[in-house]
Amino acid sequence: MQINNFPSQQESPLQIQVSGGSFNQLNAGVKGQIESGKWKTFYAFDHQQNDGFRDHNALDRQNYQLSSRYQINENHQLDFHVLYNDLFYEIPGGLTAEQFTEDLTQARAGSAPQNSSIDQRTLFYGVGYTSFFGENLSQSTHIAGTYTWFQNPFILDYKEDQNREVALRHQWTYDMNLETIDWQWDAGLEWQYADNSANNYGNVDGQKDTIRFADDLNIDRKLFFLQTQLGYQKWELTLGLSSNLLEYQVNRRVNAFAEPFEFNRNFENELIPRIALKHQWSPVNMTFASLSEGFSSPTLDEIRTNEGSINRNLQAERGRTYELGHKYYGKRVQLDATFFYSSLRETITTYTNENGVVLFQNAGATNQLGTEWGLNINWYDKQQEFFNQINSRTSYNFYEFTFNDYQKREEDYSGNLLTGVPQHTLNQTLNFVMAKRLNLNLHYRFVSETPLTDDNEIFADSYHLLNANIDFKVPGSLKLNFFGGMENILNTTYSLGNDLNAFGGRFYQPAPGRNFYIGAKWKL
Repeated sequence: MQINNFPSQQESPLQIQVSGGSFNQLNAGVKGQIESGKWKTFYAFDHQQNDGFRDHNALDRQNYQLSSRYQINENHQLDFHVLYNDLFYEIPGGLTAEQFTEDLTQARAGSAPQNSSIDQRTLFYGVGYTSFFGENLSQSTHIAGTYTWFQNPFILDYKEDQNREVALRHQWTYDMNLETIDWQWDAGLEWQYADNSANNYGNVDGQKDTIRFADDLNIDRKLFFLQTQLGYQKWELTLGLSSNLLEYQVNRRVNAFAEPFEFNRNFENELIPRIALKHQWSPVNMTFASLSEGFSSPTLDEIRTNEGSINRNLQAERGRTYELGHKYYGKRVQLDATFFYSSLRETITTYTNENGVVLFQNAGATNQLGTEWGLNINWYDKQQEFFNQINSRTSYNFYEFTFNDYQKREEDYSGNLLTGVPQHTLNQTLNFVMAKRLNLNLHYRFVSETPLTDDNEIFADSYHLLNANIDFKVPGSLKLNFFGGMENILNTTYSLGNDLNAFGGRFYQPAPGRNFYIGAKWKL
């Protein structure tokens, strides 16, 4: 965890942006960057609200951010970060195929009367210290913490959480520049500790009622890592090794349906190696390959699910990934192409029970074969003419993700496509710049059909989306821009964020139809 919230380039001291659009959408933001002596400070405030496309689908969100950097001297630097997020949104719930066809805007029965929603406030804070000792040795230390207050009225219960987390990361880097070899070492550790309280109550007309469960949950994670990079002429070799120690502790203080209990879970120490090789054929051509082991432990939300059940037997995902790719960065054409294959064991998949609660399970082994392509082309660049630029960006992903060894009760799903993963995704953008003031961007997106059940009997339909936005810079020294856009121009009917393996066929989360926005941006 390394924190860096500063913009990649110098920002204006003050920038204001306001926009509005369909579904009573209102967005407003203020940000800027100020420098004074050894201090550099970036601040931002964002507000977003809308009524939503569906019934019981409103959103209200505020973000406050402040990041400061103090340059003690040329070798020592301090960073400070604070971020506060206040988020509220209503949950309309999943629809069946019949409801999806009948009325896209309707909410699941019971969602509105029970005030099914998320109300969450999160405070994030962090301090970082970076120092350089000569030309070869450096260190960085980061300390961060979060506090989250969380309320989730749901159709059949009411959840209330308080989450406190702290993390420490320390890393040393040493560069050895020999006559023919560049050699870099990185070593460090990261410690994360979480102390959470999770309570579940009954829900009576959107208000919490009698308590059902009260849990104290602690997570202790320690990560140690070591990496070395060897560079020789046009070759670069990377060797890495990390160790992962993880412990969960659950203390169920209140249990309305049985006796309280304590539950501890220690995951075995995992050594995770990685090897990567890169060859720079020319200044614009580079090929790379890597082999890595993977370990992904269950999250707290997977161990202690939203309605209060404790998943005692959920195993960590383990796997091995092979990757081969090439990059070409020419003046007019840039290409990124990657092929990969991952073999995962104990893959964690989701399903939804009869109450609409998302639950988690291990699904044996999966094979994940894929390729990802990105192509940038600058078709036209004439700064002195009316048409200044025409460029495009194309990205295509192909994923052949399948279950390899997955049996569920008496069913064998081996060979089926992995639930929730479309095989084909294509994004195409075209950007036109005219008179150095008018910028028109067109975006086309295609997503192939997506399996919604492990047995592959039900798929979400493929869909095509077309979006457009335009930005105009007002002449003069005012630094004022007007912008606007339209999304889903084709008024495509589709579902986004489907509920997988949903009980009762409530798979579908309808996405908005054709909608628009307009706004203005001003810089000091």
